[in-house]
Amino acid sequence: MLGVGGFLGNALFRFFDKPGNEVMALGRRKPAVLSDEQFRTLDTNSDTFELLFDYHLIINCVGAGVQSNYQVAQDELYHVNLQFPIRLISYLQNTGFTGQLVTFGTYFEIGNDPIRQVYSEDQLLAAVNKVSNHYCASKRLLTRFVQSWKVNFCHFHLILPTIYGFGEPKHRLLPYLVSCAKNNQIPHMSDGTQIRQYLHVQNLCEIVLALNRLTERESRFLNLPAEFTCSVRQLAERVYTFFGLTLPASTFGLQATRDSLMPYLILSDVRYQRLRLPTPVDFLEKSLLLY
Repeated sequence: MLGVGGFLGNALFRFFDKPGNEVMALGRRKPAVLSDEQFRTLDTNSDTFELLFDYHLIINCVGAGVQSNYQVAQDELYHVNLQFPIRLISYLQNTGFTGQLVTFGTYFEIGNDPIRQVYSEDQLLAAVNKVSNHYCASKRLLTRFVQSWKVNFCHFHLILPTIYGFGEPKHRLLPYLVSCAKNNQIPHMSDGTQIRQYLHVQNLCEIVLALNRLTERESRFLNLPAEFTCSVRQLAERVYTFFGLTLPASTFGLQATRDSLMPYLILSDVRYQRLRLPTPVDFLEKSLLLY
């Protein structure tokens, strides 16, 4: 598990760290909850990854610039999101890796689409809409690389909707809304018209496990499904309703956000459904109790 210090990597590590599984976490800094036996320091400047050959499944969750609140130098962002995974993929290809690699893209690669269409995998690969920041640009460039260079091992490049669940950084939207609701405060929101898809991190973990068990081992791009699709405003109202509160209309439009430039991000899950993978369960209300 590469990038275990982040929300996604930590959740995947905890999911797979069960009796009978040998799981190794790699990251730049060791989380306090992991033992020295479970963790190895990851050098993102390295060109060799011999340690990974002991494992059948490699999941790369290394990433930077996901959250606008954390400012990352531009060079570092492209180094982590683009150059590092390219070196990893190249190393595995050149050394005869025979296991499975999982990497991640994001539906923010769609960018600002005035047509507001539902994107298949092929349409996302061909997207030329403007993106709002270097994070989105770096992820799009990685997706283009994976599309362009075919490998001899099984490589799933998964396009994510918005992932949520226990362990999210506190400044992300859902933890922020829950904190405001619990303290009976009015959150500072954009106009809330952005349409988004949401997938609980537990569902994502189960999908990764199911992909690893597929008998069909060919590499593929795959949009992941959503539990539910709604506007940011509808999500906020759903959270406040859960806590028995009502949001006044004046809540919305108080703050400009970078994702306002991407008003409609929707992925088609037709290819996913054909693989008969797990159907996501709506965990929102249940997960709100854990924030």
